[in-house]
Order: sequence, then structure tokens, then C-alpha cells
Amino acid sequence: MKHATKLMTLMGAAVLGVSTLVPVIGANAATGYTTGTADATTTLPASTSGDKNDTAGTASGTTDAHVTVDTGYLTLMQVPDFNFGVVQPGTNNKVLADNTGLVADDGNSDGILQVNDYRDGTDGAATGLGYTVTAALGTFAGVADPNGAGAGSSTNVGFKLNLNKAVLSTQVGSSTTPGESVSTALNEGGSGQVLNFAAGNGYGSTVVDYAAKSSATLDVPTQVAKGSYDAPITWTLSAAPGSNN
Repeated sequence: MKHATKLMTLMGAAVLGVSTLVPVIGANAATGYTTGTADATTTLPASTSGDKNDTAGTASGTTDAHVTVDTGYLTLMQVPDFNFGVVQPGTNNKVLADNTGLVADDGNSDGILQVNDYRDGTDGAATGLGYTVTAALGTFAGVADPNGAGAGSSTNVGFKLNLNKAVLSTQVGSSTTPGESVSTALNEGGSGQVLNFAAGNGYGSTVVDYAAKSSATLDVPTQVAKGSYDAPITWTLSAAPGSNN
């Protein structure tokens, strides 16, 4: 009877010329038994059986999940940590041990730098507006290592972090321009570009994987005292277009 009433209401609205549009979302009803009876039910609460103390049967209910997807934004999604393990003074091009960070910050232990650019071009096409990412290396300072190494005492002695070229990968559904990241050598207190997209390039989700052992290396000065050291790296995403195609 409820279905008939709803049908008549919709027909009446059409005849009267009502133009308001209401989203129609299909829904699956619950299944089971009305408690204390043998009657099937399509609403909750629903029992698994019409019999008391039954050990068989099922009852189910249906819900929904909702999300709104939006575009038009340039977002710095992830930035990586770097761990070069144990080295001796005067070691150059020491490859990564892993991407485990020492202090609590924004870094991830997977070695991933990720930028999402879902801004549309001036013609409304999904081409991107271009952007750059720079990395700035702070000063290596003594920080105790949980594994037992005490904090080092040297400062401003000349560590250098080398970020090497890496192939850009994309996530499913992305149209990011293929290419490589920009290699850069970062002295303490220095900065350099690691991503550079001109207008019309870089649309989608761009991922640089710095997990490979050779993707980043460290030059260790000869005059550094023994101990554990850590330096901050600041990753800056700029919405202004770069110069590379």
C-alpha cells in the first residue's frame, strides 16, 4: 500500500508540473524475522529466526558509504625521511640504510615524496598549471640515537646530502607527465629543486621514490666528532609554474 501511495504522489506531481528534482537512491531492505513471530521483516530490528533459542539463520541490514570527490587543488601529500646508518668520518656518497626517521616530524618511512596536482588548465582541460618542489637542508646537530649512540658534538662541519634523479611514478587514473626528478646537492643551510613542471605539465599524482639505496647519498666531513647527528629537511611546494616541460 505504501508503494501505491508513493506512485500516485509522483504521478500527481508530474501532472501538476512540479519541477523540483530529488535524488533517488536505491536501498536494500533488512532481512530477518520480527521478534516473537514467524513473520519475515524488511526493517530492523530483525531476529535470525522466528523460533526461540535457534542456532541457525541469519539477519542482515544494509547501510551506505558516502564521499564527495573534489578537484582544483595542488597538495603536498608525503615527504620522506632518510637514514644513512653508521659511517666513518670522511665517507663520501654513503648510500641509504633505510628511510627511518629519528625525530617526530612529517616524514614517512617509505621514502615517498608525493604531490597531487588536480588543478585544471585555463581551458578547463586536465593538464595542470605547473609547480616546483624544493628541499632545504638544515644543520646536522647532535641527537641521541635510541639504539645507544650518544649525541655528537660537532656543528656546521660540512655534511652534504645528495638527492639523485629518480623516475617519476603515478597512481592509477593519473595523467602525470612522465620524467625524472631533479638531482640536487644540498649543503647544510642550502636548498635545491627536486621537482619542476612548467604550465600544462604535472597533472595528477606524482610520486618520487627515494627508497632505493642509491636515490640519496650523504657526504660525511673528516673533522666530525663521533656520535649521532640529525638534520631537518624542509620540503616546499610552490604553486607557481616551473620552467621544465
